[in-house]
Amino acid sequence: ARGAAAADPHADPVAVASAAINSAKRASKVNMWRYDDSTIAGLARAAGRLSESQRTEAEFELFLKSLASPEIQEKTRRRDMYQYNLFEFVEVCDTPFVTLAFLIYRDHGVNVTFNFTERQLWDFLRAVDQGMLEQKDVPFHNAIHVLDVLQTMHAFLIQCDIVSWATSFEVYVLLMACTIHDYNHPGVNNAFLVNSRNMLAVLYNDMSVLENHHAASGFKLILTEHRALIDGMTCSDSARMRSMVISLIQNTDMKLHFNFLSEAQSRISHLRIQMLECNDDCSFFENLQEGDRLMLFKMLLKCADISNPTKAFEVYDQWTERVMEEFFRQGDREKMMGLEVSPMCDRVTTKVSKTQLGFIDFVVLPLFKTFAIVVPWVEWNVLPILASNKEIHKAEPEAREPVLLRQKVDLEKIEFSHENKESDSFHLRRGRSGSIVQERAPEVEPYINEVDRRRTMGDSLMRSLQRSFNEKYGKNKGNKKAPPTKMASEV
Repeated sequence: ARGAAAADPHADPVAVASAAINSAKRASKVNMWRYDDSTIAGLARAAGRLSESQRTEAEFELFLKSLASPEIQEKTRRRDMYQYNLFEFVEVCDTPFVTLAFLIYRDHGVNVTFNFTERQLWDFLRAVDQGMLEQKDVPFHNAIHVLDVLQTMHAFLIQCDIVSWATSFEVYVLLMACTIHDYNHPGVNNAFLVNSRNMLAVLYNDMSVLENHHAASGFKLILTEHRALIDGMTCSDSARMRSMVISLIQNTDMKLHFNFLSEAQSRISHLRIQMLECNDDCSFFENLQEGDRLMLFKMLLKCADISNPTKAFEVYDQWTERVMEEFFRQGDREKMMGLEVSPMCDRVTTKVSKTQLGFIDFVVLPLFKTFAIVVPWVEWNVLPILASNKEIHKAEPEAREPVLLRQKVDLEKIEFSHENKESDSFHLRRGRSGSIVQERAPEVEPYINEVDRRRTMGDSLMRSLQRSFNEKYGKNKGNKKAPPTKMASEV
């Protein structure tokens, strides 16, 4: 009852306490709660007298108790497995990001090593979760994706035995980089922010806009509200941690992917030779130079970030739906703004299977093959699943196309800044046997046509203005001097 009242301090305390106890009755499946109305009212008055700190403490106590529930323990028992089904856990937990992230951090004992409490860790994870929720209705780059990356990193650390040679400091850096690598993501890519002259692009001079934003926002959160997470370090260690986390997050920019992969392949081929000459893999990794260690950590985060195609197909398929829907929403915005539609963002022409095959062949497979050179576990346990998923897309290309055209887009109400707090109304539908089937619904035609009509009107207007400009300032118009070129673009 105290926890329920603390969740909404503005609600009627008696009603909140009553609802909490009734919920407990239903959850227990046994009539073990025998509180009359006067007892409930007394509990409500006690909850109402709690201070803010007392309420938060009560919430934390309830959170710790929830970790002991049989259902949560069963769903998180195999959290160190690479093929962990995150969606099954999300279905049974009210706070999936905070709960699983808390358990992963606690598994590695970073709060003990760096002298902060479980309560301080919980406060930080709640703040990150809230920061992700500020960008409402982002289909892919949300707290669940961040949790997926964090859990995949946890699996790499355990299954690949990286914890045997990585220091506690390096493990903490990797977990923190995963936690804030997409913090406060607006649901569009760097190209959209640059082309639309978004203030984030202006702030970061069009270079790795989102990656700089995630790192800066994440560290602002730590330094202003959660300094306890780094106060246990020396000044030099906290500065080194910040530098490493920023470097890892910036490297997730896909624009830098192929340059990084080329450099990593060259360096890893040399490391493989040294590794074969060393009888003990653990001592080999322990003696790596700092630059090589950082390169491997960058590769770890990149692999975790784009690991969806390496998961079981039923999990991978759900991630595909989410990321393609996010791309298509961006394409809708670009059409409305008269911008060129980014690759893979046109919901009318994009073929999902084709984009996924290209993503696997040119991005995911080369990266994981390179990583497997120094971590053979990846070759044995990850690459076969990636190959299987690729064959599924090859065999059933049409059956993999989602019904993403069945959405009605309110063309008058869509906003296009990273500060947009309004959510769009989009819905997905599964086809037979849980598969996704492409189908252009008749009711969406007016909306697609309206988008195309407005874009055509904009093009026609620009052509008309250009003709007027040429007639007035053309070569055969006497001695009239044409204005500067930029004036034409301004017109």
